[in-house]
Amino acid sequence: RPLAYAPPLPLSACKLRGRTRLYLDTADEQQWAKHLPLGIWDGITTNPELCRRAGVEVSEKRLSALARSALEQVDEVMVQAWGGTAEAFAATGAVMAAVSPGRVIVKLPLTHAGVEAARTLHEQG
Repeated sequence: RPLAYAPPLPLSACKLRGRTRLYLDTADEQQWAKHLPLGIWDGITTNPELCRRAGVEVSEKRLSALARSALEQVDEVMVQAWGGTAEAFAATGAVMAAVSPGRVIVKLPLTHAGVEAARTLHEQG
């Protein structure tokens, strides 16, 4: 089915307005240990490339464990789904979201497959 796009919400409609939120962008747990004690981070965000750079295997088991470890230290963790198809992105995204619903945010690449996966994940709730 064709993709339908909605305009972005105005800032006044966003529930998280009013405060800058800061995210540490790395999958390297040594960097977490170094920088999280600053006490300024709302969360951690990562993606498959950052995982590879940190020597972290991009797998459901390993990234689920990484997300759980992050959530012991911060409020939110953003993990990018991986796979080459909409189905793979949706499947890995669903697994990651299930680690801690509402605290694990799933990122998707802006590709046709990523947008299709977003639609699937949105429909699944």
